Amino acid sequence: MDIVVSHITAFHWYLRNANPLRGSSRQCRMRRLPPVAPSAESARDALLSLSLSDECLNVIVSCESGRRSSEALRSHLYSDNLPPGTAVPLDFLPPGNRLFLSSPEFTFLQLAATYPLEQAAYFGFALCSSYRIDEWAPGGIALRAQDDPSPTTTRKIATFLDRIGPVRGSARARRALTYVRDNSFSPMESGLALSLGMPLRHGGFNLGNVTMNPTIKIRTNKNTQGDSRFITRRPDILIEAKGRDGIVRRVAIDYDSSSFHAGQVDIVRDIERRNEFAALPNFTHFSLASPQVHDFNQYQQTAIRIRRALGKRDDPSRKAGEAQADFEARRTAIWHKQFALWSEVVRPSDFRRLE
Repeated sequence: MDIVVSHITAFHWYLRNANPLRGSSRQCRMRRLPPVAPSAESARDALLSLSLSDECLNVIVSCESGRRSSEALRSHLYSDNLPPGTAVPLDFLPPGNRLFLSSPEFTFLQLAATYPLEQAAYFGFALCSSYRIDEWAPGGIALRAQDDPSPTTTRKIATFLDRIGPVRGSARARRALTYVRDNSFSPMESGLALSLGMPLRHGGFNLGNVTMNPTIKIRTNKNTQGDSRFITRRPDILIEAKGRDGIVRRVAIDYDSSSFHAGQVDIVRDIERRNEFAALPNFTHFSLASPQVHDFNQYQQTAIRIRRALGKRDDPSRKAGEAQADFEARRTAIWHKQFALWSEVVRPSDFRRLE
Protein backbone atom coordinates (compact mmCIF):
# COMPACT_ATOMS: atom_id res chain seq x y z
CA MET A 1 0.00 0.00 0.00
CA ASP A 2 1.21 3.53 -0.82
CA ILE A 3 1.14 6.11 1.98
CA VAL A 4 1.75 9.82 1.26
CA VAL A 5 2.61 11.69 4.46
CA SER A 6 1.39 15.28 4.51
CA HIS A 7 0.78 18.52 6.39
CA ILE A 8 2.40 19.00 9.81
CA THR A 9 3.78 15.43 9.90
CA ALA A 10 5.75 15.98 6.68
CA PHE A 11 6.87 19.38 8.00
CA HIS A 12 8.16 17.83 11.22
CA TRP A 13 10.07 15.16 9.31
CA TYR A 14 11.78 17.64 6.97
CA LEU A 15 12.92 19.78 9.91
CA ARG A 16 14.44 16.81 11.75
CA ASN A 17 16.20 15.01 8.92
CA ALA A 18 18.65 15.51 6.09
CA ASN A 19 17.13 16.56 2.77
CA PRO A 20 16.04 13.28 1.12
CA LEU A 21 16.69 14.75 -2.35
CA ARG A 22 20.24 15.96 -1.69
CA GLY A 23 22.56 15.05 -4.55
CA SER A 24 19.69 13.50 -6.52
CA SER A 25 17.95 14.68 -9.66
CA ARG A 26 15.35 11.89 -9.69
CA GLN A 27 11.67 12.77 -9.58
CA CYS A 28 8.82 10.57 -8.44
CA ARG A 29 6.29 10.28 -11.27
CA MET A 30 3.28 9.68 -9.03
CA ARG A 31 0.41 11.50 -10.76
CA ARG A 32 -2.42 10.43 -8.49
CA LEU A 33 -2.55 10.10 -4.74
CA PRO A 34 -3.52 6.79 -3.11
CA PRO A 35 -7.33 6.45 -2.94
CA VAL A 36 -7.42 5.06 0.59
CA ALA A 37 -5.77 6.05 3.87
CA PRO A 38 -3.83 3.38 5.77
CA SER A 39 -5.22 1.45 8.68
CA ALA A 40 -4.49 2.61 12.22
CA GLU A 41 -1.92 -0.17 12.55
CA SER A 42 -0.17 0.85 9.31
CA ALA A 43 -0.24 4.46 10.48
CA ARG A 44 1.55 3.51 13.71
CA ASP A 45 4.13 1.53 11.71
CA ALA A 46 4.71 4.53 9.44
CA LEU A 47 5.19 6.84 12.43
CA LEU A 48 7.77 4.44 13.87
CA SER A 49 9.59 4.41 10.52
CA LEU A 50 9.58 8.21 10.51
CA SER A 51 10.79 8.37 14.16
CA LEU A 52 7.69 10.42 14.96
CA SER A 53 5.92 7.80 17.06
CA ASP A 54 4.45 10.32 19.53
CA GLU A 55 2.48 12.11 16.79
CA CYS A 56 -0.69 11.65 14.79
CA LEU A 57 0.10 10.67 11.18
CA ASN A 58 -1.24 13.12 8.58
CA VAL A 59 -1.75 11.56 5.15
CA ILE A 60 -3.37 12.75 1.93
CA VAL A 61 -5.65 10.68 -0.32
CA SER A 62 -7.52 11.20 -3.60
CA CYS A 63 -10.98 9.86 -2.67
CA GLU A 64 -13.37 11.17 -0.04
CA SER A 65 -14.59 7.62 0.61
CA GLY A 66 -11.03 6.54 1.39
CA ARG A 67 -10.52 8.95 4.28
CA ARG A 68 -10.03 7.51 7.76
CA SER A 69 -9.34 9.00 11.14
CA SER A 70 -8.23 7.62 14.46
CA GLU A 71 -6.05 8.58 17.39
CA ALA A 72 -2.99 7.80 15.28
CA LEU A 73 -4.27 8.97 11.88
CA ARG A 74 -5.70 12.07 10.21
CA SER A 75 -6.43 11.99 6.48
CA HIS A 76 -6.86 14.89 4.05
CA LEU A 77 -8.31 15.07 0.55
CA TYR A 78 -6.67 16.18 -2.70
CA SER A 79 -8.33 14.76 -5.81
CA ASP A 80 -6.49 16.57 -8.65
CA ASN A 81 -3.56 15.20 -10.62
CA LEU A 82 -0.09 15.94 -9.26
CA PRO A 83 2.86 17.58 -11.05
CA PRO A 84 5.94 15.31 -11.23
CA GLY A 85 8.01 15.41 -8.05
CA THR A 86 5.10 16.24 -5.74
CA ALA A 87 5.68 13.04 -3.76
CA VAL A 88 9.13 12.16 -2.40
CA PRO A 89 9.88 8.43 -1.94
CA LEU A 90 11.71 7.46 1.23
CA ASP A 91 14.37 4.75 1.18
CA PHE A 92 13.14 3.10 4.39
CA LEU A 93 9.81 1.31 4.20
CA PRO A 94 7.47 0.03 6.90
CA PRO A 95 6.51 -3.62 6.30
CA GLY A 96 4.08 -4.03 3.40
CA ASN A 97 3.91 -0.34 2.53
CA ARG A 98 5.58 2.18 0.23
CA LEU A 99 6.15 5.42 2.12
CA PHE A 100 6.23 8.85 0.47
CA LEU A 101 6.42 12.40 1.76
CA SER A 102 4.58 15.31 0.24
CA SER A 103 7.34 17.39 -1.35
CA PRO A 104 8.40 20.42 0.72
CA GLU A 105 6.61 22.67 -1.78
CA PHE A 106 3.39 20.62 -1.57
CA THR A 107 3.73 20.60 2.23
CA PHE A 108 3.91 24.41 2.24
CA LEU A 109 0.72 24.56 0.16
CA GLN A 110 -1.04 22.17 2.55
CA LEU A 111 -0.02 24.23 5.60
CA ALA A 112 -1.05 27.48 3.89
CA ALA A 113 -4.49 25.98 3.31
CA THR A 114 -4.72 25.05 7.01
CA TYR A 115 -3.15 27.94 8.95
CA PRO A 116 -3.43 31.77 8.87
CA LEU A 117 -1.17 33.65 6.46
CA GLU A 118 1.34 34.79 9.08
CA GLN A 119 1.78 31.25 10.40
CA ALA A 120 2.05 29.90 6.85
CA ALA A 121 4.88 32.37 6.23
CA TYR A 122 6.66 31.11 9.35
CA PHE A 123 6.37 27.52 8.09
CA GLY A 124 7.82 28.74 4.79
CA PHE A 125 10.82 30.25 6.57
CA ALA A 126 11.45 26.91 8.26
CA LEU A 127 11.19 24.87 5.04
CA CYS A 128 13.59 27.29 3.29
CA SER A 129 15.98 27.48 6.25
CA SER A 130 19.52 26.25 6.82
CA TYR A 131 18.77 24.75 10.25
CA ARG A 132 17.15 21.59 11.53
CA ILE A 133 15.70 20.52 14.85
CA ASP A 134 18.18 18.39 16.81
CA GLU A 135 17.44 17.62 20.45
CA TRP A 136 21.12 16.81 21.06
CA ALA A 137 22.42 20.16 19.77
CA PRO A 138 22.81 23.23 22.02
CA GLY A 139 19.45 24.96 22.14
CA GLY A 140 17.91 22.13 20.12
CA ILE A 141 18.94 23.69 16.79
CA ALA A 142 21.75 22.63 14.43
CA LEU A 143 22.89 24.12 11.14
CA ARG A 144 22.63 21.79 8.18
CA ALA A 145 25.84 20.38 6.77
CA GLN A 146 27.25 21.86 3.56
CA ASP A 147 26.02 18.85 1.54
CA ASP A 148 22.56 19.02 3.12
CA PRO A 149 20.62 21.86 1.46
CA SER A 150 17.43 23.31 2.84
CA PRO A 151 14.31 21.24 2.07
CA THR A 152 13.24 23.85 -0.48
CA THR A 153 13.67 27.48 -1.55
CA THR A 154 11.32 30.37 -2.23
CA ARG A 155 12.01 30.00 -5.94
CA LYS A 156 11.10 26.30 -5.95
CA ILE A 157 7.89 27.00 -4.04
CA ALA A 158 6.92 29.74 -6.49
CA THR A 159 7.59 27.42 -9.45
CA PHE A 160 5.51 24.66 -7.85
CA LEU A 161 2.58 27.01 -7.19
CA ASP A 162 2.66 28.14 -10.83
CA ARG A 163 2.58 24.51 -12.00
CA ILE A 164 -0.16 23.30 -9.70
CA GLY A 165 -2.49 26.18 -10.54
CA PRO A 166 -5.49 27.44 -8.57
CA VAL A 167 -6.25 24.86 -5.88
CA ARG A 168 -7.35 25.11 -2.27
CA GLY A 169 -4.83 27.19 -0.34
CA SER A 170 -2.81 28.32 -3.37
CA ALA A 171 -3.88 31.99 -3.18
CA ARG A 172 -2.92 32.23 0.50
CA ALA A 173 0.30 30.31 -0.18
CA ARG A 174 1.30 32.86 -2.85
CA ARG A 175 0.57 35.76 -0.50
CA ALA A 176 2.46 34.13 2.37
CA LEU A 177 5.42 33.36 0.11
CA THR A 178 6.01 37.06 -0.55
CA TYR A 179 7.11 37.35 3.10
CA VAL A 180 9.27 34.19 3.21
CA ARG A 181 13.07 34.44 2.92
CA ASP A 182 15.69 31.77 2.31
CA ASN A 183 18.55 30.86 4.63
CA SER A 184 17.33 31.51 8.16
CA PHE A 185 19.71 29.99 10.71
CA SER A 186 17.21 29.60 13.58
CA PRO A 187 13.52 29.85 14.49
CA MET A 188 14.26 33.09 16.35
CA GLU A 189 15.76 34.66 13.22
CA SER A 190 12.66 33.64 11.27
CA GLY A 191 10.34 35.16 13.88
CA LEU A 192 12.29 38.41 14.05
CA ALA A 193 12.38 38.74 10.27
CA LEU A 194 8.62 38.23 10.00
CA SER A 195 7.81 40.60 12.85
CA LEU A 196 10.12 43.37 11.65
CA GLY A 197 9.45 42.99 7.94
CA MET A 198 5.75 42.17 7.47
CA PRO A 199 3.27 44.97 6.73
CA LEU A 200 1.35 46.66 9.52
CA ARG A 201 -1.90 44.97 8.46
CA HIS A 202 -0.37 41.59 9.33
CA GLY A 203 1.13 42.73 12.62
CA GLY A 204 4.64 43.50 11.37
CA PHE A 205 6.65 46.71 11.70
CA ASN A 206 7.07 47.17 7.93
CA LEU A 207 10.71 48.24 8.25
CA GLY A 208 11.93 47.27 4.77
CA ASN A 209 13.22 44.46 2.60
CA VAL A 210 14.68 41.62 4.67
CA THR A 211 17.60 39.31 3.78
CA MET A 212 18.76 36.44 5.97
CA ASN A 213 22.45 35.89 6.78
CA PRO A 214 23.89 37.71 3.75
CA THR A 215 27.64 37.86 3.18
CA ILE A 216 28.88 41.46 3.42
CA LYS A 217 32.37 42.46 2.29
CA ILE A 218 34.01 45.23 4.28
CA ARG A 219 37.19 46.93 3.11
CA THR A 220 39.76 47.17 5.89
CA ASN A 221 43.05 48.47 4.50
CA LYS A 222 45.63 47.72 1.82
CA ASN A 223 48.35 45.10 1.82
CA THR A 224 52.02 45.75 1.08
CA GLN A 225 51.34 45.48 -2.67
CA GLY A 226 48.74 48.24 -2.46
CA ASP A 227 45.78 45.91 -3.02
CA SER A 228 42.61 46.38 -0.96
CA ARG A 229 41.99 43.88 1.81
CA PHE A 230 38.50 42.80 2.80
CA ILE A 231 36.82 40.94 5.60
CA THR A 232 33.40 39.28 5.32
CA ARG A 233 30.66 39.43 7.92
CA ARG A 234 27.26 37.71 8.04
CA PRO A 235 24.66 39.46 10.18
CA ASP A 236 21.62 37.41 11.12
CA ILE A 237 19.24 39.82 9.40
CA LEU A 238 19.79 42.66 6.95
CA ILE A 239 17.04 45.24 6.39
CA GLU A 240 17.24 47.67 3.48
CA ALA A 241 14.89 50.60 2.93
CA LYS A 242 14.69 53.96 1.21
CA GLY A 243 14.39 56.84 3.66
CA ARG A 244 12.34 60.00 3.41
CA ASP A 245 15.28 61.72 1.73
CA GLY A 246 15.48 59.08 -1.01
CA ILE A 247 18.70 57.54 0.35
CA VAL A 248 18.83 53.75 0.62
CA ARG A 249 20.09 52.67 4.04
CA ARG A 250 20.82 49.29 5.56
CA VAL A 251 20.53 47.95 9.09
CA ALA A 252 22.25 44.73 10.18
CA ILE A 253 20.81 42.86 13.16
CA ASP A 254 22.49 40.18 15.24
CA TYR A 255 20.64 38.31 17.96
CA ASP A 256 22.56 36.70 20.81
CA SER A 257 20.42 34.90 23.38
CA SER A 258 23.36 34.61 25.76
CA SER A 259 24.49 38.24 25.63
CA PHE A 260 22.21 39.44 28.48
CA HIS A 261 24.91 38.44 30.94
CA ALA A 262 27.68 39.51 28.60
CA GLY A 263 31.22 39.36 29.80
CA GLN A 264 34.13 41.51 28.68
CA VAL A 265 34.81 39.31 25.63
CA ASP A 266 31.20 39.68 24.42
CA ILE A 267 31.26 43.45 24.89
CA VAL A 268 34.52 43.77 22.95
CA ARG A 269 33.13 41.56 20.17
CA ASP A 270 30.03 43.77 19.82
CA ILE A 271 32.17 46.91 19.70
CA GLU A 272 34.35 45.36 17.00
CA ARG A 273 31.26 44.47 14.95
CA ARG A 274 29.91 48.00 15.16
CA ASN A 275 33.28 49.47 14.25
CA GLU A 276 33.62 47.15 11.23
CA PHE A 277 30.18 48.03 9.88
CA ALA A 278 30.77 51.74 10.61
CA ALA A 279 33.11 51.79 7.61
CA LEU A 280 30.14 51.16 5.30
CA PRO A 281 28.12 54.17 4.11
CA ASN A 282 24.51 54.50 5.32
CA PHE A 283 24.86 51.38 7.45
CA THR A 284 23.91 50.74 11.10
CA HIS A 285 24.42 47.64 13.22
CA PHE A 286 22.16 46.51 16.08
CA SER A 287 22.95 43.75 18.57
CA LEU A 288 19.85 42.36 20.27
CA ALA A 289 19.86 40.45 23.55
CA SER A 290 17.07 38.46 25.16
CA PRO A 291 15.52 41.36 27.15
CA GLN A 292 15.16 43.47 23.97
CA VAL A 293 13.41 40.60 22.22
CA HIS A 294 11.28 38.98 24.94
CA ASP A 295 9.90 42.20 26.46
CA PHE A 296 7.46 43.78 24.00
CA ASN A 297 7.98 47.34 25.20
CA GLN A 298 11.74 47.07 24.68
CA TYR A 299 11.20 45.26 21.39
CA GLN A 300 8.88 47.98 20.12
CA GLN A 301 11.39 50.68 21.07
CA THR A 302 14.14 48.78 19.23
CA ALA A 303 11.94 48.64 16.12
CA ILE A 304 11.42 52.41 16.35
CA ARG A 305 15.21 52.94 16.56
CA ILE A 306 15.75 50.70 13.53
CA ARG A 307 13.14 52.69 11.60
CA ARG A 308 14.92 55.95 12.45
CA ALA A 309 18.29 54.47 11.47
CA LEU A 310 16.75 53.64 8.09
CA GLY A 311 15.59 57.25 7.74
CA LYS A 312 11.92 56.24 7.48
CA ARG A 313 8.98 58.23 8.77
CA ASP A 314 7.00 57.00 11.75
CA ASP A 315 4.58 54.26 10.82
CA PRO A 316 1.74 54.54 11.54
CA SER A 317 1.67 58.29 11.05
CA ARG A 318 -1.28 60.62 11.20
CA LYS A 319 -3.01 61.11 7.87
CA ALA A 320 -3.96 64.54 6.55
CA GLY A 321 -7.34 65.52 7.97
CA GLU A 322 -7.43 62.56 10.37
CA ALA A 323 -8.80 63.43 13.79
CA GLN A 324 -6.40 62.84 16.66
CA ALA A 325 -8.81 60.43 18.35
CA ASP A 326 -9.20 58.42 15.13
CA PHE A 327 -5.42 58.27 14.66
CA GLU A 328 -4.87 57.08 18.22
CA ALA A 329 -7.52 54.38 17.82
CA ARG A 330 -5.94 53.21 14.54
CA ARG A 331 -2.45 53.24 16.07
CA THR A 332 -3.64 51.25 19.09
CA ALA A 333 -5.23 48.65 16.81
CA ILE A 334 -1.92 48.32 14.92
CA TRP A 335 0.01 47.95 18.18
CA HIS A 336 -2.36 45.14 19.22
CA LYS A 337 -1.68 43.34 15.92
CA GLN A 338 2.07 43.81 16.36
CA PHE A 339 1.87 42.43 19.88
CA ALA A 340 -0.14 39.43 18.65
CA LEU A 341 2.35 38.55 15.90
CA TRP A 342 5.33 39.09 18.24
CA SER A 343 3.65 36.84 20.83
CA GLU A 344 3.20 34.14 18.22
CA VAL A 345 6.47 34.03 16.25
CA VAL A 346 9.12 35.76 18.40
CA ARG A 347 8.25 34.84 21.95
CA PRO A 348 8.04 31.12 22.88
CA SER A 349 4.41 30.25 22.18
CA ASP A 350 2.07 27.32 21.57
CA PHE A 351 2.43 28.00 17.85
CA ARG A 352 6.24 28.00 17.99
CA ARG A 353 6.03 24.65 19.78
CA LEU A 354 4.36 23.21 16.67
CA GLU A 355 7.78 23.27 15.05
